[in-house]
Amino acid sequence: MSNKPEVVSPDTGTEYLLFKGDDANFLDVEFEFIKGNIFSQKVQNKICNWANEHKDKQYLSIFLALEDQRQNFVMGMNMPDEVYDKEVNVFIRQDRSDNFVTNLRNEDLKKTEDTFVYSVVNEKGEFNQEVRNARYANIYPFGMNETAYCADEHSLKRAKLLNYLYSTANYNTYKFQSILSLDAVSEERIWSEATEHWRGLSVALKWSNLYSAYAIRTKMETLRALRKLNIDDRSHDYDPLSDNEIEMLAKLEHNRWNTEKNMTAEGDIERFLKKMPNKRYVHVIRRLILEDWEPERLAQEMNITTANLYNIKPCHDSADSGRP
Repeated sequence: MSNKPEVVSPDTGTEYLLFKGDDANFLDVEFEFIKGNIFSQKVQNKICNWANEHKDKQYLSIFLALEDQRQNFVMGMNMPDEVYDKEVNVFIRQDRSDNFVTNLRNEDLKKTEDTFVYSVVNEKGEFNQEVRNARYANIYPFGMNETAYCADEHSLKRAKLLNYLYSTANYNTYKFQSILSLDAVSEERIWSEATEHWRGLSVALKWSNLYSAYAIRTKMETLRALRKLNIDDRSHDYDPLSDNEIEMLAKLEHNRWNTEKNMTAEGDIERFLKKMPNKRYVHVIRRLILEDWEPERLAQEMNITTANLYNIKPCHDSADSGRP
């Protein structure tokens, strides 16, 4: 992207998206993956360099996403000091509950002293005391499959209301309740019913509603752009939608929903496979379906015939020897 000023015709309605001068030289999102021992000096130095650029050259977030949630937690507690000093957000994948991560962050945030004093060993082998302010104030859990977690109360309320609209919709006419109908219901009753509907949801559907709630801001900014308004101009947010705007927002939601399902499908499959007692069958499914292996290659790996790949019973004797 060029950092030279660019003049755009006002009637495009998109001039606010253009960055000029030094601010134009950036990437929207960049992913870096680390393969190796996170506690090695080389990797630690790399993370330090990233952290030192936080809020100056980039806005950094670190995701710890190993299969073992305990390893993720340990890594999250032992990042380089620069990560905590620079207030870098650290996201720690957990299996079922967010309790460990959330409780630690909350305890850190409410401490009256707001400081941690701890000891480190210097190059001479001597102990030095160090002070860190709210060390774990920016750690967050993600990935729980039995807990729907939301650090943003505003988005949680939006998610509950979205679910309320879907739960009370008329599926004979495929319409939500009208504004007039909702105005006739007290706010207290709406929140009571919305909370009750929310409690009855599976974790997967809670996450789905949260994802949709998070996307509302992007949808509204897109709608304002379509109306040739500045992205922070809320003066027409409650104007009736045109047919074209309805079509556009429907496509946005459909694309968001498809992306969500693609992202969560693999996790659903893995959880299903882990519950299957027949590990041989799990191995065959994973190789053939998820990893797209050819049957002949898998048969050779397992030292069996191709026909025996589809024998779902545990193999003994003949199958193990490669005989049909």
